[in-house]
Amino acid sequence: MSEPLRTVAVDHIARILGERSEDIVRQPRLDQYPGFSSFRMVDIVETLEERFDVTVPPDDLTADNLRNADRLIAALTRAQRAGKVRTP
Repeated sequence: MSEPLRTVAVDHIARILGERSEDIVRQPRLDQYPGFSSFRMVDIVETLEERFDVTVPPDDLTADNLRNADRLIAALTRAQRAGKVRTP
């Protein structure tokens, strides 16, 4: 996993949830944070897809992946490596 991608993704996730990046790295289970909700999850995915100009395939948008920063970032990385470029 590309460290810059991970760092940028964690920063975006932390900002959206109103948490510190260090906390997200230490505790990647997003559903443990008070700011986490399905609306925030959509915001996180849309923000990361836009930022990295990729679309995470629906098969990777599982509940387990969406509730865990490490798994979500891994799905984002797979999409990026597969060239899943966003379409307007």
